[in-house]
Amino acid sequence: MSKRFLLVVAAALSVACTGCASIVGGTSQNISVEARQDAKSLAGAACTLSNDKGKWFVTTPGSVGVQRSYEAMSVTCTKSGSEPGTTSAQSTTKPMAFGNILFGGLVGAAIDVGSGAAYDYPNVIQVEMKALDLPKPADTTQQGVAAPMTVAWKPTAKPGPGPFSRIAAAQATREYCMPVGDAVLTGSGSGGDTYVVNCMGGMTREYACAGQSCLPAR
Repeated sequence: MSKRFLLVVAAALSVACTGCASIVGGTSQNISVEARQDAKSLAGAACTLSNDKGKWFVTTPGSVGVQRSYEAMSVTCTKSGSEPGTTSAQSTTKPMAFGNILFGGLVGAAIDVGSGAAYDYPNVIQVEMKALDLPKPADTTQQGVAAPMTVAWKPTAKPGPGPFSRIAAAQATREYCMPVGDAVLTGSGSGGDTYVVNCMGGMTREYACAGQSCLPAR
């Protein structure tokens, strides 16, 4: 006699069964849940168990009381650093459920089927989980022997006249400086060249020159 047959019996007789008793009893069951990863037990996974009777929660490794049912028990576990794991455990019919038909009649069988008392889940349910494929950290062991970084640089120009000497001298004249000799190129960089103009009276003017102009250096 199959579980399907008992379900049909339950549906037909449960309405008429008021105050009837069951000889099987026990509509609840304790189930232990274990998460597994890389063939080892994984502690701290949060698991949800569910069937048509409700939902229950447990942290691995651990046990929780559930409601028995003909429907399979679905188990889903999650943990940081691991992919979620899911499994399903089908219930089996207790041998006493068949005996109840003999001793308690079809009415007693209907009670056990409708309440879930006629069924058992595995006492232990294992859920397989996989570690997330996270990027590997950079290998710092070879940093000490890494090839040296090559930095392009431009040496400071030798002091002397340059392409902006006349422009720098003209700018100094507009700033009330009487140039003595040529404007001297004193440095070069990515932003342009630097020129110094010696003025009569011992004063000097410094300019940053690029493009076609020279401006006072700051």
